[in-house]
Amino acid sequence: MPVTTFSRFFPAGHPNAGKKTFFVEQILTSIYGPDFDFHFDDYLRKLNPDVPEKLLDELRESLDPEQDGIKMHTIRKGDKCRACNKYSFRVWSGRPYMSRQIVIVPEVEIVRVANIHITGDRSIEIGGGFFGIMDEPYGSRKMLTELAKNDGLAPSDFTEWFKPNLPFTGQIRFWKDCDMPY
Repeated sequence: MPVTTFSRFFPAGHPNAGKKTFFVEQILTSIYGPDFDFHFDDYLRKLNPDVPEKLLDELRESLDPEQDGIKMHTIRKGDKCRACNKYSFRVWSGRPYMSRQIVIVPEVEIVRVANIHITGDRSIEIGGGFFGIMDEPYGSRKMLTELAKNDGLAPSDFTEWFKPNLPFTGQIRFWKDCDMPY
């Protein structure tokens, strides 16, 4: 089963580098609803039988059930995903690519996929059509704010996340459908 790993902290080079993204909390809330018990000890142990208890405890203790927001999709480079594919959602127990991965939910079905391209001048195309421009102070700003929010980020964090990788071509992978026209 393919794996999708989420960052628990903003990456180096981002203005919020080292601060929490709250992606884990937002994903759990999007899948299980706002009343999810973030102490889910048995749940994590069942999903990660080979991960040391210390690492699972550290993850549980780092979660903030009071944060708000719901991450409904992720934006990934490439075009490998198709609707109805199932993914294992994970986070790093420590430093990315140098620590163990922790499964945060059982397999998740991707319900929809949309192609996205962000040009070097920050123009966003979704599904082959113009969507808006990052940091645009007018016009489609509301839609851009929703795109960032549904990806679990504030608009400024969204812009800073993708800015070092422009131009960017990939997919928006939805596990929770939303009313946005993309």
